[in-house]
Amino acid sequence: MLPLLVGGLMLFCTSCTMSFVTVTNNPIGSKVGVAKERVLFNPDADYSYKKAANNGNVDKIGATEFQYKYFIIPLSVKTSVYGE
Repeated sequence: MLPLLVGGLMLFCTSCTMSFVTVTNNPIGSKVGVAKERVLFNPDADYSYKKAANNGNVDKIGATEFQYKYFIIPLSVKTSVYGE
């Protein structure tokens, strides 16, 4: 019974952050755009490349980064774009 309790507690206390980086042929400039949304109970969350680029006034995207934060279920997503 104790191992089951400890395992359940460990599962409850775990979280994870995953990041994905993509690079294009465009130069990585000094501008950074970020779109961050909580996705739990938010079906209209907009964390797209387009929103991040608009937020940072980035015209040519040189690199992108997606970050997903999980706590058993997805909680938030952050998209960052870097460029000119």
